[in-house]
Amino acid sequence: MERSKAIRRRHPHGAGPAKARPGKSADATILDVAALAGVSIATVSRVVNGFPRILPRTRKRVEEAIATLAYRPNVHARRLVTQSVDTICFLLSNREFLNPFHAGVLTGIEQVAAHLKLEVLYTTYRYSPDTPADHLDLPPILDRTGAIGGLVLAGTNYPNMMRAVGQRGIPHVLFGNNLVLAGRATHRNDAVYFDDEQGATDVVEYLLRLGHRRIAFAGDITQPWWQRRCAAYRRVMRRHHLPLFEYIRPLEQALPYGADAARYFLKRAAPPTAIFAGNDLIAAGIWRECRSRQISVPGDLSLVGFDDLQVATLMDPALTTVQAPVEAVGQECMRMIVEKMRQPQVLLPQRMLATRMIIRESCAPPGTR
Repeated sequence: MERSKAIRRRHPHGAGPAKARPGKSADATILDVAALAGVSIATVSRVVNGFPRILPRTRKRVEEAIATLAYRPNVHARRLVTQSVDTICFLLSNREFLNPFHAGVLTGIEQVAAHLKLEVLYTTYRYSPDTPADHLDLPPILDRTGAIGGLVLAGTNYPNMMRAVGQRGIPHVLFGNNLVLAGRATHRNDAVYFDDEQGATDVVEYLLRLGHRRIAFAGDITQPWWQRRCAAYRRVMRRHHLPLFEYIRPLEQALPYGADAARYFLKRAAPPTAIFAGNDLIAAGIWRECRSRQISVPGDLSLVGFDDLQVATLMDPALTTVQAPVEAVGQECMRMIVEKMRQPQVLLPQRMLATRMIIRESCAPPGTR
């Protein structure tokens, strides 16, 4: 069942003409009005927003075209022209209420919003990927005319959600790492990503430099972020003609999943000497299982995570991991949505941010103990 909740954050700082379709007034756009009146889109926008320096005959043609098409101005565009757009919606889909990762993304969004004197409205929404786009019961804020100027989509999203938002004509951009398309990861325009494939490549190559040859991967590859990390792991291992050790079963909770993965790997006759966990919480589950079995990290087993969450520094030894630029993702999403609102018809190229490997104490050459 789809459901949502919202919190408003306040800051102390504050193409060529389209063919007219007079028979389809509900579909009329500013392009149709411009084509029928024989003027530019900018001229229609000035008439709609009451700008004074318009020739009377030009104004009359535009007003007659508006009446003929029963055109209703796009409130989002109108608010932008009058420089009154002051609210951006951050929509977190299919995730817990502001988990640590997305809290970092929202922090980055708010940093840029404060500088631009914009307001951020935060809301969550759960939905099924199988619900048709026109049957999604979206958060009311998205259907309230003129309530927001733009939308940043985060969390785990599916094509039906992208279609539903597009149908409403709301300028929107996507945090793209968690977009799922037919069970596979995909990249698209109007989206910000961080390069988890390169981050995963850095992990495996680091372990190889330490001397490890039996390197394992643990993560649910039905999810796009782990799928990309696993694909990078496989590429590097195959390039070096090394065997794959994988635990890729479906995940429900990360800590038990990590413990199960550790048991699966450790019962092998020749267990791996290093494990690359799909994220830090899976790594924490592996670490706890190793402690219960008196297996030393990194003396007996080297361990690497991904995301650089707070748990990585609370482990003993502290976890080597890949730092995702979460605040930078939020900052880029905010800059992109402002750009998108100015050019709603233009597809903005994707922006890919680099990750950084954080080397701590959880890795050592194999056979240290």
